[in-house]
Amino acid sequence: MKGKHGNMPDTTTPSLLDHILEFSEYMSANCDVHSVFLKGWQIIRSVTDFEYALVMELAKSGQLCLKVDAMGTVHRCGVNGSSENQASAIMDLVIRGVVDFDKNDREVHGLVTDILDFPGVSSGISVAIPGAKRPLGIIVFCSRSMRGISEEARSLIRILVNQFGVLMERVSASREQQLEIQHALQAKREWESTIDALREIICLLDRDGRVIRANRAIEEWGLGKVAEVRGMTVHELLHPDCRNSPCDLKNSLEIVTGQVAETQAWFLDDAQLGKELKFLYKNNRSDTRFSDSTNSLTGVLIIENVTHRKNTQKSMMTRIDALEKEVVEAKSSIIHENTRLLLDLVTVFENDQSVMDTLSAGGQFWNFLLDNSLAGLFITKNGYIVYANHRFAAQLDRHREELLGKQLSELMEFHESRRVSPGVVPVVYPPESSSGIYRVVTPVGTILWLQCDVTDIEVEDDDISVGSVIDTTGQHVMEMDMRRSQQNLHTLTRRLLYAQEDERRRIATELHDSIGQHLSAVKMNIETAMRMIHNKGLQDEGDFLNSSVTNIRSAIDEVRSIAMDLRPSILDDLGLLVTIDWFCRRFRETYRQTTVHFEKGIEEQAIPEVLKVTIYRVVQEALNNIGKHAQADTIWIALKRMEAGIKLTIRDNGAGFDVYQHRPGSDAAGLGLKSMRERAEIFGGTFWLDSQPGEGTTIELSWPDQRYS
Repeated sequence: MKGKHGNMPDTTTPSLLDHILEFSEYMSANCDVHSVFLKGWQIIRSVTDFEYALVMELAKSGQLCLKVDAMGTVHRCGVNGSSENQASAIMDLVIRGVVDFDKNDREVHGLVTDILDFPGVSSGISVAIPGAKRPLGIIVFCSRSMRGISEEARSLIRILVNQFGVLMERVSASREQQLEIQHALQAKREWESTIDALREIICLLDRDGRVIRANRAIEEWGLGKVAEVRGMTVHELLHPDCRNSPCDLKNSLEIVTGQVAETQAWFLDDAQLGKELKFLYKNNRSDTRFSDSTNSLTGVLIIENVTHRKNTQKSMMTRIDALEKEVVEAKSSIIHENTRLLLDLVTVFENDQSVMDTLSAGGQFWNFLLDNSLAGLFITKNGYIVYANHRFAAQLDRHREELLGKQLSELMEFHESRRVSPGVVPVVYPPESSSGIYRVVTPVGTILWLQCDVTDIEVEDDDISVGSVIDTTGQHVMEMDMRRSQQNLHTLTRRLLYAQEDERRRIATELHDSIGQHLSAVKMNIETAMRMIHNKGLQDEGDFLNSSVTNIRSAIDEVRSIAMDLRPSILDDLGLLVTIDWFCRRFRETYRQTTVHFEKGIEEQAIPEVLKVTIYRVVQEALNNIGKHAQADTIWIALKRMEAGIKLTIRDNGAGFDVYQHRPGSDAAGLGLKSMRERAEIFGGTFWLDSQPGEGTTIELSWPDQRYS
């Protein structure tokens, strides 16, 4: 009977199912990750020749790596993300899932040798630790022997690693829960410190109106110590020796705390405290979070000292009254003087017939000009139309007499506070203005869009408004058609991008899962044949097959590279930030003279899913353009969360170019810049480009909140 790797089964040794059941029972009874792993390592050692195991857990701060030898002794290894080659190799193993390696696989073999600090490693297997949302890390089992492992041992390793991943996630969730509790306690302490720093008294009250807790403002008011007020009523707190019967403070508190209104506010001039007080009471009786105990929180009372504010308001009101009196007196004086001048003019006109004839002729001339003006004109008095020229009546398709005595809102529907000015930035009117764009439905059902500019004039006690109206229906219809066209174009472009990404994902998956797996199987078969040939002493034939293995390995790497270029799987598995890191490492491997700095000013969970592919494609396109044309030695990438959205900045110190010559629509405008601009705009973002020959290039893209959905 042969040993572990022989072909004859050993009926005295446990089966695959026995090992799985043994590990599952042990894991059910133990939650310690270290102990469970050692148990799994003991089982794997019993069916393989592996001498070392490397456990590399992916974490936000880098990779945590542990080395376990054949005796079960655990050592911490020096992998902390400082080596870009190590980080890239680890990420590659995570993506590939299960990987067999030997000395010919230089990247993986070199990684394991460096970490173990043991050059005698000859072969092994790397298995990714799966997680519910993302891979948790990898486990590498290695040996000094060149012998492979059986399919049964391979299946056992994968099953045990999968179960180990379940335990890691369970322990991680427990740690996260403890962190959440710590954060909640920290937030509670910070909130209490903030409340204690306020000048207003804040009291939490139970259903009997007694204080559960109060902030330290009561000590600043000289009302006692915080630790002594629990169980007191607010009346007892503010009036400790009150003998007034009735007491306004006590009565108001009893009335308010006994009502069901959610929020109530009132003022009280408290003679006993010598202060003007403002009370704000928030009722929480309907909140089920505070109804689980007999002495639960049912209200919050905020007491503010507004004495200084009230005194300031009284002083201001006194001053305002004095100013109003002065204004009235001045207005009366002006009216009196205007009346006197008007009487003098009437006297002159009545005594001079030529003046009256001139005014009559002039009035007819001005009426002719107003009625034939290109703009509609109207005058309102106290909100009602008292004058309208013929042009305004024609614009509304009505007779002028129909307009008199009507309000503007009866004739036109206000649409927006904007003034359309061709060729310039539109003017936005203040909210209280009557000027803007109006929608009009004529008596025959025609819809018109009119631009109305209104000027308000105050004449004695009357509100006079003078308005001019022009017909902007044609321009408005063109604007609406253009908006619809742009919206349809953005929708179509977005759908095309989605379809393109889906097709890239499908092709990448097919390349990895189908062609890649077949090539790997062919490589393993040839390597097996090589070992058989070497055992028979056929050196030349083995060397020939060895060159074939090298070619197949190159083909596998090329397929993997094409699949990652089409759609990197880590974008879906590990997120955008990790993917940009990975792409920057690949870029540096190609352009070794260029340094890339990536500044992360945002958390992964704060990046909307709809923007992740867009941001990655923009970074990919920008870096490819820089590598081909810019001749830069440094690139800065920054992805940050701003106050009202997300901003991506890409800057280099390369050759730069003339932005005007590459403006949209010009012959020199490239597809790369156009693609980046379109990707920004179809999700409601903006694209900004700045460059000068010899001074590098800066690209900024920003997406405001609620605009990219």
